[in-house]
Amino acid sequence: MVKSLLLCGAMVLDLVGSAAAQMDPKSLVGVWEGTWNSRASERQYSGPITVTITKVDDSKVYGKTESTDIRGQNTPPVIWTSGLTPTGFHGVGPQGFPTTGTLDGDKLLVITQRAGVTITSTLIKKK
Repeated sequence: MVKSLLLCGAMVLDLVGSAAAQMDPKSLVGVWEGTWNSRASERQYSGPITVTITKVDDSKVYGKTESTDIRGQNTPPVIWTSGLTPTGFHGVGPQGFPTTGTLDGDKLLVITQRAGVTITSTLIKKK
């Protein structure tokens, strides 16, 4: 029974890995809009965010992020470059903080770690 479960688990992981490896990197290029969310000091914050991915080459993703801060004020646009992964991108993102972007169908999930706070952005491609 345990061997069967392990075999099924391995097959599922293999299928997930195969699907992720088939992502077309060029599908990241475009304008992605959505909402960022974070929790700090027992308070929940959120606001609009736009990520524009301008270029993808063999190993890098180039983009710009525009968003608001926790007070709802627009922040200056941040230009960034991250490493290309089979499912999106990972590296030093906006303002030098570790960032991972994962493409899931028509959604882009971006997670940034900033000074002990996790900022999660869920975006839909607009252009």
